[in-house]
Amino acid sequence: MKPSRFSLRLFLWPLAVSVVISYFLLSLLGCASTSAHKHDSLLPTDTAGMIDAVFSADAQMQAEQTFPIPMKEYDASILPNNYLAFTAYKGQARIYFWAQGLASFDLYINNRKIPTKSLCTGKPMCFDASPYIQNGRNMLYIAALTPAGSGTAQEQAQPSLQVKIPYPVILPLSNSQEVSKKQQKDAPYSTETLELVDQLLIAETETGFPGAQLVIIKDGMMIKNSAYGAISRVDSAGNPLDEVIPVTEKTLFDLASNTKMYAVNFAVQKLISERRLALTDTVHHFFPQFVDAKKSKIKGKADITIFDLLTHQSGFPAGRAYSQKIKKLKNVSKKSYREHTFDLIMETPFVYQPRTTMIYSDINYMLLTYIIEKVTGVGLAEYVADNFYRPLGLDRICFTPLRQGFTLDEIAATEIRAKPRTQDAIDSTQITELIHGTVHDAEAYTAMEEISGHAGLFANAESIAVLAQVMLNKGGYGVKRFFDPSVAGYFTAQQALVSSIGFGWRRQGAQEYTWAFSPFASAGTFGHTGWTGTLTIIDPVEHLIIILLTNAKNTVPAHNTRNSRFEGDYYLAKRYGAITALIYEAFRQPTQAQLESMLIELAEKKYEMLQQISAFNNQGYINDLAAIMKIVKQRARKSAGLRKFLKTEKAAQILKVVDGRI
Repeated sequence: MKPSRFSLRLFLWPLAVSVVISYFLLSLLGCASTSAHKHDSLLPTDTAGMIDAVFSADAQMQAEQTFPIPMKEYDASILPNNYLAFTAYKGQARIYFWAQGLASFDLYINNRKIPTKSLCTGKPMCFDASPYIQNGRNMLYIAALTPAGSGTAQEQAQPSLQVKIPYPVILPLSNSQEVSKKQQKDAPYSTETLELVDQLLIAETETGFPGAQLVIIKDGMMIKNSAYGAISRVDSAGNPLDEVIPVTEKTLFDLASNTKMYAVNFAVQKLISERRLALTDTVHHFFPQFVDAKKSKIKGKADITIFDLLTHQSGFPAGRAYSQKIKKLKNVSKKSYREHTFDLIMETPFVYQPRTTMIYSDINYMLLTYIIEKVTGVGLAEYVADNFYRPLGLDRICFTPLRQGFTLDEIAATEIRAKPRTQDAIDSTQITELIHGTVHDAEAYTAMEEISGHAGLFANAESIAVLAQVMLNKGGYGVKRFFDPSVAGYFTAQQALVSSIGFGWRRQGAQEYTWAFSPFASAGTFGHTGWTGTLTIIDPVEHLIIILLTNAKNTVPAHNTRNSRFEGDYYLAKRYGAITALIYEAFRQPTQAQLESMLIELAEKKYEMLQQISAFNNQGYINDLAAIMKIVKQRARKSAGLRKFLKTEKAAQILKVVDGRI
């Protein structure tokens, strides 16, 4: 596209019209102005590359239509034929047109008319509609296709207009300090509120919490990609480190149960879209040996479906120590642990009548792993890498990271005092060992040999954010569709009388997930949590993605009791709700006074809970209270309200407890 072909017109048209066309010209040129990013490989950033990608034979759009619509496909209500609904965000609202044999056509975007003669070139054209769109849902209207007055008879007889709109992608943070400052100045959110989030996470990692990553995507724009703390506070023997390795934006975290969503759910959603799997398929269909034992107290295995596994209504218990059972088998060496685990799952008795209640079960997703591998003929790790991660350009997400070439310095460690399970630790007669570079979950590590649908995936927050955007886009990214929009929508919709249950996905529903998603999340918000300290939130109403990854388990047990929670579990970073509430509040522009009120509330209520609930009387909880008070003191330098609070008897009591235990 050459600017010169438009510039002559600007001098010939009246002034008012020339202003409009100048704006239109800048929009056209804007198609090539977006900065490059590795995840944009599905939508190249140069105009020629984008056009080639969009009009390639294998490109898949979020919305596309060729006009005129053939009469056999034409809706008799007429006007609906003229509209295309699409999702777009400022800065990446590109629409592609290919007008053949047309002199002009009527084009309206959100009721604003767009000049079209310059689009009628007989060649594919890229139009940046950013000035005309609103973040979120938009509407395009096309009518009055006017054939060109010249050309061959065939061109005049068959005028057509192709319209193609790719899926949104994530625009990265600007590396330019000058641009970054301008973005902050013009930001539609409170930078001070996000600074408070930073201060809290930094203070927590300075008072004992190990490490974290936080990525926030709003309206297709990455507004935050931050790292905090260290990959581990101790060495492999559990001794405190004098110098720690800091977490970076590239550090991999053990996702724990978020594996269920970003490995198994993605796979199942794709297989259902391809009609290779159905929600009504029974487990027995794939594995005929999945039947009730003669002495089973609870029957019904033959009828258990994919639906039942995904909604955790299958009858299975929450989990089983398969690895311990395998070690006791006489024929343990004749099969792999994974094969033995499959046999044991086939034999596992139900603990409740299927579909009568919901028990969250890792076994459901272990079994789904075997079903996916049966249907696809390849291992789960290979399938998700080939069908999702590699096509999206994601190179920091995988199972078994140490086998994929990652080093320990690139991976956040988890439990400090785990029972020895590696051969080196066992041979050295260590009492405990640090879990680092391998999946924390014992059954995923041993019974499933580190590759399982319930746990085992490692990633950085930025990679998960891209997958979350795929879900927000209902299955697509750039010019690639991974699963049908109807499937994506169905999987994240309510699937039980409990409104927080989707197909695997956790939902906000009737405010049932506020402890993690915050009270601000819309009812349709979905995501998941992971035992190691990972949280993913996808809000389709706010077009907001929050990815918080932590290694909270890289701390000692909070109490000297069996199955004690870890000290890291008592920090706000692991409780999620306070952090996510502040992030949502940032887009509501809270006042300085309200931020101070929230900070005081955190300090006072955390202290009151310490006084009244014995489980909170542990060093991790008190360290977190110290972190909050540290922020209060820091911000009090510029706040009369916080200085006043520090002079109160309650503040003195809090500081006495904190100072006495640290």
